[in-house]
Amino acid sequence: MSLQGKVVLVTGASPGIGRTLAVGFAKEGVVVVASARTAQPGVGTAPGSLEETVRQIADAGGSAVAIPCDVAQEEQVEALVKRTLEEVGPIDMLINNAGVFITGQVTCFSTADFDRVMAMNLRGPFLLCKQVLPGMVKRRLGNIVNISSSSAISNEPDSPVYGPSKAALDKLT
Repeated sequence: MSLQGKVVLVTGASPGIGRTLAVGFAKEGVVVVASARTAQPGVGTAPGSLEETVRQIADAGGSAVAIPCDVAQEEQVEALVKRTLEEVGPIDMLINNAGVFITGQVTCFSTADFDRVMAMNLRGPFLLCKQVLPGMVKRRLGNIVNISSSSAISNEPDSPVYGPSKAALDKLT
């Protein structure tokens, strides 16, 4: 099955797994919409940037568009999907990869950190599915992959929120 010309939206595409997926899809002829909070190198907490991801894709002969987005913010998610549809076309695949991992004992874990983990790891994929699914259903075509973690089923004492956020993502999926 050829993926040539399909459109994939990859969140969390600036470092690690997200970048690897974006570059891999591009090598298969997929048009990649790379999204993350970090657009330029040296900005943000995670290593990597959308500029670097798009440059790697271009160097490999692929096609990519970088659109910054904080997936926890509904208005930004709406703008990301709208811009993707306008600039690239219908979304054939959505890879919900963006996430955040914060460690600490539950007694020291701040409510703000709790909210941040849940917003990125659960609310973000929910918002993206909510925006992307209607087009996929209408076209009767599309795939959504929500990136979870073994932490969803294992007990990690220094991760009181990450595991539960991924377990909830599994249930959403």
